This record gives sequence, C-alpha cells and structure tokens, in this order.
Amino acid sequence: MAQTLSTQECSVGELLSGNLAYELPDFQRDYQWTEANAERLLEDLETAIDERAEAPDSPPYFLGTMLFSSPDEEQSVRSTLIIDGQQRLITFTILLAVLRDLERDKAESQRMHRMIAVWSTDAAKNGDNFHLAPRSQDRGFFSRAIQKLGATRAMRRSAVLSPETVAQQNMWAVRNFFLRHLKGPERTDLRRRLVDLIMDHTRVMVMRCDNLDYAYRIFLTINTRGQPLTDDDIVVAEVIGPLSQEERARYQPIAEQIARYRSKDDSSQNRDKTFFTHLIAVQGWRRSSMFRDLKRAVRLQGGPTRFTQDVFRPYAEAYLLTRCAFDGRAVSPEVAERFHGLALLEQ
Repeated sequence: MAQTLSTQECSVGELLSGNLAYELPDFQRDYQWTEANAERLLEDLETAIDERAEAPDSPPYFLGTMLFSSPDEEQSVRSTLIIDGQQRLITFTILLAVLRDLERDKAESQRMHRMIAVWSTDAAKNGDNFHLAPRSQDRGFFSRAIQKLGATRAMRRSAVLSPETVAQQNMWAVRNFFLRHLKGPERTDLRRRLVDLIMDHTRVMVMRCDNLDYAYRIFLTINTRGQPLTDDDIVVAEVIGPLSQEERARYQPIAEQIARYRSKDDSSQNRDKTFFTHLIAVQGWRRSSMFRDLKRAVRLQGGPTRFTQDVFRPYAEAYLLTRCAFDGRAVSPEVAERFHGLALLEQ
C-alpha cells in the first residue's frame, strides 16, 4: 500500500481554525517548555513585530515544520495525531488563551477563542470542543487552566487548578509568564500586534501522512540526523555566512569566541575580553542579551550581507590589528577609524 505524504505552508491562524482537532498520543513525551523557552519565543515574536513595523513587506515569522498523521476521511471534526510539533502547538495555544482573556473587546475575544475551540453547529458545545488535546492525563487541567474562555484569569485557589504532573507544572509556569509580561493597559498595542502576527504572519510548514508508522519514521529521521542549531550557530551563520572561504578562515578565531556566550546564566564562565565585548561597548548593547542584540543589529543593517560588509569585516580587521594578527595589508580609512576606538578599549 502506497504511503501518502503531503506538505502545505499555512499560517498559525489557518492551522488552528476550521474543523481540525489535534490529539497528542499518550506515549508522547511530556510538555517540556519552561519560562526560559517562553521568554525566548516572546522575544522572537516581538522582534518580528518590530521588523514588520519597519518594513511591512518583511518575510513572515517561520515557526518550523510540524508533522501530523491522520486518515484520509471526511468527518465533521477531523482528528489528527501530533507526531512532531506538540511543544510549539501547546505553547501557542497558551499564548493565544492569555491574549484572548486579556482582550477587553468581547467580539475580538470570541474571534481569538475560535483559534482554541473547534467550531460546532451545536451551540451548547461551542466552548468546550478544543483544537488541541494534550495527553489524556493533562487534558482536564489544560482545559480548566488555559483553554476555557476566561480560564487564564483564574488564580490557583482550588485543587482543580493545582498542577499534578511535570507537563502541567510547565503549562502553568508558561501561562503565568505570558500573563505577567502581557497584562496591563500599556501592553494593549503589543497584545493586538501579537494576535495579528500569530494569526496571519506566522507560517508553518505542515506535513501530513496517512500512515502512522511511516510518520514516525519521518519524525525519527528529522530528529536524529545532525545536531540542533544553537544560538551561536545561528548568529555565526548570519555574520560569517556571507564571507568568502579565505575570510572565514581568517576570522575563525573571532567566530569561536561567541561560544563563550552560550550560557548567559553560567557565572563561572570567564568570558574575558573578546571581539564581542568590544563590539558591545561600541554599539551600547546589553551584554546579558548579546545574541538578541546582535541579531537585531544584523536586521537593522539590512541583512547578513550588509552587516558583514559594513560592520563585521571592518571591526574584525581592526580587532585583529589590536591583537597583532594583522598581516601587513593596507589599512582602509574605515578600518583605521575603528582601530583607533578599539585600541583605546584594548588599553
């Protein structure tokens, strides 16, 4: 029997609309996202909002690939198994629920609830049929604490809102993180921009397979080939990517220094002075958010190619000169200008 695999790009709004219900099998792993993951996601979304404000035609925010397995059959509500993507789907459901419950406009709140609840012709069921069903042991808690209309406004005053599993504790922590950072009238504009970004400008590559065994083979291949990219991998790719092979070899000692920033919470890590501490000082960035600021600088400069040409290359040449690694080539005026500032910092 032939296995059918289809792919489709869509927005999160399209993914969480209509008559699809996403179900997480009980043998899947726990929901593992923490406040740190939620913070990183919110920072990325806010950066995407800034990009769209500066350039409305900027590319959409890409959430990655999700893999589902579902039989090819027509039903009023079609159920599909989540093979890959549960962490992101659960987190976006939590975020949308918080945004929904913080929205004062009732019609807008109901519109957002349609991203959480499956539309039904039976009005009595319209609030309690949900697009996403976590593992069976977590479904009741997820419904009471997050999915039901107004659920995220409820405080933990009763046993029904007490997390019992690791997954529930993580759901509760992520829910409360979003509430803390998005509540208040001064955040109203941000909340509405987030809704617009998530529904219409956050894209997902959806893969659907009609055979569960084949779907899991695809999942294992996706997740066991190679290593996941780290923050420093991504930043190095943006900064070093446009360089020639000769330049990459030349600036490799600088690129390797970024690994010292991998764990910003590791107080025992002695970063000492690096190319990036100089760059941070010159640009006025905050060292605690170096990765985010560097990525933002790349964007504001016009992309990796422009950033590498106008910022990284001249500063890197000046830095190498301060480290006695300049090979005697003529120094351009822009390099000489940066060398003067960096030399003072080096002293």
